[in-house]
Amino acid sequence: VIRLRLFRPSYFHFCKRRIIKPRTAKPTKKVDQKKLNKMTEDLSILSRTANPPDLTLTYGNHVDQVADIRYGTRGNALPLLILIHGGFWKPEYDRTHAEAMASALAEAGWTTVTLEYRRVSGEPDVTLDDVMSALTSLPAQVAQHNGKLLLIGHSAGGHLVLWAAA
Repeated sequence: VIRLRLFRPSYFHFCKRRIIKPRTAKPTKKVDQKKLNKMTEDLSILSRTANPPDLTLTYGNHVDQVADIRYGTRGNALPLLILIHGGFWKPEYDRTHAEAMASALAEAGWTTVTLEYRRVSGEPDVTLDDVMSALTSLPAQVAQHNGKLLLIGHSAGGHLVLWAAA
């Protein structure tokens, strides 16, 4: 018999009921404003250049139903790495933002598939259909892998990877 615990009282819950005393906050360190000003987010990952793909395959009739293939030197011994990009579920963010990562992984020996999918506002099933269609048809079209798949996703792509694995 498997029991699922649906409610796990939090620390706040116990404090609110006065079962335990809430801890007092520790004083925080002062932030060095000069160091803070020097720290900036590195957004160059969104615009880094990548090696061009070895091949671009289609898995449907729509212009967004494509995938870029990069062959790795150890591809036959490794799973096929399928990279699903993120981008806030918006059409302006496409697979080009993940090309630098796919290129680096291919240089490390992996055969990579950078998947593009449709993003239609109000129609999430279109995206899900594309991911499933790609996962069922693309591995047979790519020769260099050991027959297994490894899915990687970033942001919205991570959500799609988890959905596909479920």
